[in-house]
Amino acid sequence: MLVIGGAMYDLVLAGGLVVDGTGARAQRQDVGITAARVAALGDLTGVRARRRLDVEGKIVSPGFVDIHTHYDAQVLWDETLAPSVLHGVTTAVGGNCGFSVFPLDPGSAEYVQRMLGAVEGIPLEALGLASDWEWSSFEEWVSRFEGHTAINVGFLVGHSTLRRVVMGDAAVDSAANDEQLAAMGRLLAQGLAQGALGFSSSWSKTHYDGYGNPVPSRTADAAEITALCEVVRRSGASVLEFSPGPEPFAAEVMDLMATMSTTGGCPVNWNLLLLDAEHPETFRQQMTAAEHAARRGGRVVGLTLPTALTLRVTMAGNRTFSNLPGWREVMALEGAELVRALRDPENRRRMAAVPAEALGDNFKRFVDWPAFTLAEPLAPQHRRYTGRVVGDIAREEGRDPFDVLMDVVCDDNLGTGLLPATPGLDEVTWRLRADVLRNHDVMIGGSDAGAHVDLIDSFNASTALLAASREHEVATLEAAVRMLTDEPARLYGLSDRGRIEVGAHADLCVFDPDRVGPGAVRGRNDMPGGAYRLFSEPEGIEEVLVAGVPVVSGGLISDERPGVVLRSGIDVVRAS
Repeated sequence: MLVIGGAMYDLVLAGGLVVDGTGARAQRQDVGITAARVAALGDLTGVRARRRLDVEGKIVSPGFVDIHTHYDAQVLWDETLAPSVLHGVTTAVGGNCGFSVFPLDPGSAEYVQRMLGAVEGIPLEALGLASDWEWSSFEEWVSRFEGHTAINVGFLVGHSTLRRVVMGDAAVDSAANDEQLAAMGRLLAQGLAQGALGFSSSWSKTHYDGYGNPVPSRTADAAEITALCEVVRRSGASVLEFSPGPEPFAAEVMDLMATMSTTGGCPVNWNLLLLDAEHPETFRQQMTAAEHAARRGGRVVGLTLPTALTLRVTMAGNRTFSNLPGWREVMALEGAELVRALRDPENRRRMAAVPAEALGDNFKRFVDWPAFTLAEPLAPQHRRYTGRVVGDIAREEGRDPFDVLMDVVCDDNLGTGLLPATPGLDEVTWRLRADVLRNHDVMIGGSDAGAHVDLIDSFNASTALLAASREHEVATLEAAVRMLTDEPARLYGLSDRGRIEVGAHADLCVFDPDRVGPGAVRGRNDMPGGAYRLFSEPEGIEEVLVAGVPVVSGGLISDERPGVVLRSGIDVVRAS
């Protein structure tokens, strides 16, 4: 038995199977907690404790570490950071893809809000109501919530935000001159000195601001990004993150990520490695970025998801339908006018006739009407269709699939949750995931929690991995826990987190290995201004502890707020 401290423990988790995060086999051990740290592991029968919690038959693991979120705005109105906390996450990192909410000046606040609304799918109304947006520095911003969060949070300095503050309107279409680059460097250094964990940027061609322009970082050249990585190296910060885009990597992208790592003196992680068994050439080529960087003495790590990326849309809230040929005029309407247009037989005939072959691979599933699943019908007469596929309903009732879909949508006043066909759930792709997840330079990540709130449910990546490990054998339980805890903690240099060992922070998750899973996804209007988002309450996550304090107990969020703001140089050391 390993023990530190005195004879009295604040809390003992008794009778559980400890999966410590290192990949070692599960062991039946009690966990003693004192002063927010793991104080003892072993048989603690008979020891004195202020509280003892029986977790027999359950897994006790380190709390999960999510290094790719966009909670920068949500933390201002929701200090629990739900739903992530419910899914076992005890540490989340924001400020990714070049989008932070600091530094800020009065002339940039509206721009940053509109950028987050457009590129990260966060409702503008919620952003505007979240705060007065009158801070300037990292320190001023975190003072709004520090000491009041359920989980630990850390943040990166975003390149697009830096550029906007320094260059104003010119940030989206002009190269930075020497004076502007020096000013960006000073602001970055200030944020890092105040505790920001690192620097993020993007060249992704999918990233546009709230005015339809490429986000500012897309205009920056490699020399500018490299110079800012040098600031990171001098500061001693430990994190670099980059969004290269979904297409195969050009030589300049491969070179940039390798240079970022060697210049910054730490690994670069990029988002998102999407697995496609039917078209493996893209992700296989992207994975060579790690080898390219290694040959130059750097490290580049791709973030991937544990399951297929499920899209959930509504006719009212998703712009994808507006981009379908022949749909734009109708989809420009709103409310009752749009419902009337979608009930019109002539409009339906024309809209249903969109040929799939005229669309790219990413859009074909949006015209496969029989394959849509009705995730959440709202009208009482249609609730019997919940979770059912449109084509099956149409065959049973002798109706046209498009009419079935449109009738439900219109009767629900456009609020029906719809799931287009989701590729990547076949057994071949599950085996592919298992293979890719064994790669040293691929990690679970990319949850995007806090972003695209009405479109994707990848915030449940942690529980989805645990379920996939049980149901599809993508990893052993011990390996899956390591992927969610120790691997991201080591990549980011988190001190004494990511493992259960004596002396470590008592950030822990207790779950039922036979039941754990992401839970049913439902829509709710609980953001500021009543804005809509997707949410799920997982199965099998029973207790989540931060600093030894239950922030989730019995599957419910508690009133405790023991989380800390993780700061570079204090809570985080140079990554490896």
